[in-house]
Amino acid sequence: MRIKRLVVDGFRSLVDFEITFDESLTIIVGENDSGKTSLIDCLKVITQGRLVTLDDLTYGKDQLTISVEIDDSTFKRVYKRNNNSIDEVSFDELPTEAFLTGVQTRLKSNQTNEQDKDYILEMGRRFGLTVKANSNLDNLKKGILEKIENCPGNLVIEKTKFPRFNNIQLDGRQFENISDFFKEVFLKEKQSSIWQERIDEDSTIEDFCKKSHK
Repeated sequence: MRIKRLVVDGFRSLVDFEITFDESLTIIVGENDSGKTSLIDCLKVITQGRLVTLDDLTYGKDQLTISVEIDDSTFKRVYKRNNNSIDEVSFDELPTEAFLTGVQTRLKSNQTNEQDKDYILEMGRRFGLTVKANSNLDNLKKGILEKIENCPGNLVIEKTKFPRFNNIQLDGRQFENISDFFKEVFLKEKQSSIWQERIDEDSTIEDFCKKSHK
């Protein structure tokens, strides 16, 4: 998976901001306070669920929109000022037609084998279905296909989750501490998958903890 484009309006100094990332390598350079850290934090809002605070909202604005485009979808998160706090309005995924066609083709197979299990569970989470370790795979397949077929060409997946990917961020501290390095490189993805387990039809463990934190 590759992050292709970031569009931001209302995050700190980033107003009507857009950047397209190179297919191989993109290097961000600039003076202090020019927005480099803000750019990375915007990516984290979409890809890692970073919390947004009122201080992140651009002065004079009442709404923040962050959009990240990957190869097969665009993920869009919207926040609005609410007196002395900021509330999330929506977190939607807009999958491409090619992606939906590919999912349909794979899931319409007559048989469900063990090799397809992880894919079906991941797609179930991505399409907003209730997914547990012992979920019935055939029921998940049916639910995913129904969502695609009921909204041909204009499917919007609400309350989505960004797909897990190889997202490793290292700084000097991780290289000096072997435990931190091991956690970032080897345990981060496993920890992320645990957070995405659902505790009910509408909430994952991550959602529940964020609500409790507020």
